[in-house]
Amino acid sequence: MKIQIEDKALIEEQKKRISELELLEFTLKKTEEDLRLHQIELEMQNQELRLVQSNLDNALNMYSDLFDNAPIPYFKFNETGTINEINRSGELLLNVQRNYLIGRSFTTFLNTTSATTFYKHLRFLFTTQTNQSVELELINLNKEKSNIVLHSNLFQDPTLKKTFCRSIAIDITEKKKIENKLILKEEKYRNFIRQSNDGFVLTNEEGDIIEWNQSQEIITGIEKELAIGKKIWDIQEQMTVSRMKDDQKIEAIVNSFKQYYETGKANFINKQYEVPIINKENIEKIIMQVVFGYTTSAGYCLGSVARDITKIKEYETDLIKSKEKAEESDRLKTAFLQNVSHEIRTPLNAILGFTEILVKDELEASKKENFRVIIKQAAVKLLNIIENIIEISKVQANDIVIKNEEFVLADVVWFIFNKFKPIAEAKGLELICDLQNSSYKSIIRSDSDKIGKILSHLIDNAIKFTKQGYVKLYCPAFDYKNGFIEFAIEDTGMGIPANRQQTILLPFGQAETKLSKNIGGNGIGLTIAKAYIEKMGGQLWLESAIEAGTTFHFTLTFKPVQIQMKDFTTNDSTQLNLAGKTILIAEDEIDNFVYLAEVLSITNAHIIHAKNGKEAIDIFNKNQNICIILMDIKMPEIDGYEATQYIKAQNPKIPILAQTAFVNISDTVKMQTCGFDGYVAKPINMNDILTKIQKLLNL
Repeated sequence: MKIQIEDKALIEEQKKRISELELLEFTLKKTEEDLRLHQIELEMQNQELRLVQSNLDNALNMYSDLFDNAPIPYFKFNETGTINEINRSGELLLNVQRNYLIGRSFTTFLNTTSATTFYKHLRFLFTTQTNQSVELELINLNKEKSNIVLHSNLFQDPTLKKTFCRSIAIDITEKKKIENKLILKEEKYRNFIRQSNDGFVLTNEEGDIIEWNQSQEIITGIEKELAIGKKIWDIQEQMTVSRMKDDQKIEAIVNSFKQYYETGKANFINKQYEVPIINKENIEKIIMQVVFGYTTSAGYCLGSVARDITKIKEYETDLIKSKEKAEESDRLKTAFLQNVSHEIRTPLNAILGFTEILVKDELEASKKENFRVIIKQAAVKLLNIIENIIEISKVQANDIVIKNEEFVLADVVWFIFNKFKPIAEAKGLELICDLQNSSYKSIIRSDSDKIGKILSHLIDNAIKFTKQGYVKLYCPAFDYKNGFIEFAIEDTGMGIPANRQQTILLPFGQAETKLSKNIGGNGIGLTIAKAYIEKMGGQLWLESAIEAGTTFHFTLTFKPVQIQMKDFTTNDSTQLNLAGKTILIAEDEIDNFVYLAEVLSITNAHIIHAKNGKEAIDIFNKNQNICIILMDIKMPEIDGYEATQYIKAQNPKIPILAQTAFVNISDTVKMQTCGFDGYVAKPINMNDILTKIQKLLNL
């Protein structure tokens, strides 16, 4: 029973184990099934992972290709600016291979200024962690320059667990060149405006002045600082002259400006105006102004160009006056020519008429002598007219020669006085010479001939226009030490109307007056006298009233020589004795030679005639007894200049006196250069030539 119980228990135990084994088998089978399913899941996941890896690899490859082949340069910098990564475009930008660039500082390719800017850029970026852009100038290893804009931001590298800067570089080299060209053009434009002699003004679309150059400042007197920002119409009103300041006109100007800014249309655009303005110094000017319009994106704007034409207008006025003066001068000159024609024909008529009468044999001796006197007087009158015509032509050509010689002033004055005294007495007038100052007898340095002619013209005029009373010559002022003298010629004539007192001092101003025509004369004496006076540093003026006479005043300057009394007692030239001496006369005109030979016959000198310069040279070389030579200037073969140069080269001490019809500045200089010791003007006066010969020979 006990065994059965134990067997039964064993059987139960076995059954239990069999059950456990069956359960274990089931569990194993289930586990095996679960593992098989899990393996399937793992294989599926692995497949997905391989797909993801493949996609990731593809993405990485695509990113790498995109990064490397991107057209924009890409850089990765650390905090110090070292290049950690760069794409192919970056290589091309720097023109250096990548393996050379990695680990190098980006500042290697920057100039000093850009390097400093780049460091500041990184410092700001890492400090503020704010995206930043900066403009830099690159210099590659070939020293080629380019300009870039670097756009940078920060990122965290998960692998290295560090913060880096990533930047893209935009090449703006071409843009910079265009900008520089634009800047250069703008600078040229600014310089043009700044340096322009014309005033230049620009406004914006509101009418506010935005440009006001220096010339505009000068023209208007308004500084740029005071004009910028002001309305153009306010400045325009400020410059308007007082006589044109009318409220309605000002309002019309303002409205026309405003109309333009609204519509872009105005009647004053692109038109030239002459505008009187008043500047800051209250000086009136005339400007030529052109206003032009231009447009911007903001609207219609205005500009103006102004030129100061004040002086041009003054010149125009002067030209008009000069034209009127020239026309008046031409009219007076015509009157003069008509008058002088009459004046020349009068003495010519006497000369020709009485010469024809003189050839008659039956004429009484007394009449012959009287007629010879008349002929001589007429010839002298004709000579004076011709001399005046020659002198006025020199005055008109500004060809007046002022000599500088020593003489006694009183001698010139008394010579002229004695010349006109019988003329005044013949007319019943008293000619007075009042020279009280003893200094008048001192020696001065000036042009005695010109002073004599000035006095002659003024005294002659006074006598002509005085019917009764006197003509008085005196000196209101005389300062010998400072070389100054004032002469006055006073008469008791008919006087000069106030409206004629300035006209008669003009060239030919007397020529057309009815009074001048009635009294006679060619009407140019005052013109000649005035020209001489002014050429010698003096002035001429007059005081006159109708029926109260006239006083002409003139001043002269001179050089004092010595304050000493000198009584000039010159030898009588008509008693000049040159017996045993020889005078050579070089003259191609036989009539002139005959006259000179006759004049010099009283000297008892031996006269030799040379018909030209060549003969004069030959005669001089053969004759050592020649004491003086009278040399005509214009001769055939060899002229007087060349002959004189040759003779003076052989014998510098031989005195040579020129004979000439005209003496201007160039002639005088040429005569001095060639060696002439003096000259006598044709027609030759007997006393004049004898006196000069006497002086040159120191006799």
